[in-house]
Amino acid sequence: ASELAGVWIEQMDMHSIDRMVLFTSLPGEQTDVAEAVAAFPERLVGYTMVNPKQPDAVEIARRDLTELGLSGIELFPSMHRFGPADEKTTYPIYELAAELGAPVFSHVGIMRVPLREKLGLPSFFDMTLSDPSLLHRPAADFPSVNFIIPHFGAGFLREAAILGHHTSNVY
Repeated sequence: ASELAGVWIEQMDMHSIDRMVLFTSLPGEQTDVAEAVAAFPERLVGYTMVNPKQPDAVEIARRDLTELGLSGIELFPSMHRFGPADEKTTYPIYELAAELGAPVFSHVGIMRVPLREKLGLPSFFDMTLSDPSLLHRPAADFPSVNFIIPHFGAGFLREAAILGHHTSNVY
């Protein structure tokens, strides 16, 4: 992981990028991301992907943030099929983020896997969970947590902009 991180650092230098966030995308990748961050702590920041529907999600996120040194939590509501404002499912993750001062990167918006589309496979994403405005109540209930919405809302620019207008902790 640190060798690959070195390649990323070279590319960052070539393109005048000072810092970059690395995300885990598969279970177990947390140690690889943590190793890369440890090799270049001034340049790389690590986030852990969490599926709040997993029974040990909070424990995994806590370990990743405290023991492995990762800095933030990444959520995919439409992919893992949970509501961003579901008090039973997601609020324990937000409570952990508030406790540890970790930002929450919530990938709301349109999700696509072009390879699946080329193969004619159906999408497994639940678009009813993609609207950025679903983060309004969590942002209000957890004012100390910074919520990050990538890609300008990924097709939901209007909703992301309205949410950003009404909250001070959504970026």
